[in-house]
Amino acid sequence: MPYDVTLTRGFRDGLPNSSILSVGATSFLEEIVNLQYTVFKGPEYPVIFFMVQITETREFLLELGRRLRAARLERNDTMVLFAERLGVSEGTLRAMERGAPTVQIGVWINALWILDRLDEVRGALEPRESLLERARNQDRPRRQRASRRHR
Repeated sequence: MPYDVTLTRGFRDGLPNSSILSVGATSFLEEIVNLQYTVFKGPEYPVIFFMVQITETREFLLELGRRLRAARLERNDTMVLFAERLGVSEGTLRAMERGAPTVQIGVWINALWILDRLDEVRGALEPRESLLERARNQDRPRRQRASRRHR
């Protein structure tokens, strides 16, 4: 299944260069390796980093950033004040509100805690139980250990 991927290449002169590729799931890594080889090969553009971002995640981060900004403004907090509470620079908060993928997840978790919205992500990545496993577990008696004897 093809999907869009944005490759951001950072160069020594600080000017990032982005390109959007549409690649198939099977050839994705092969395309990245080929692109890296091509860019590394050129002596005039020494590469510092590569960042791959899938279109769907980029859109999700943009929406999350908009929601963060709306929540901050709803609390009537300035960027300076909210960044100070969060323990980050104003630039990092601006990057979060723009949906930058480079902001650490710990900073996002702290922001959710400050906004009292941490419970909304608590269920993320919980183990899923299939319907068959649920049915099997209902029939099994729960094991219980004997209580310890006090001396």
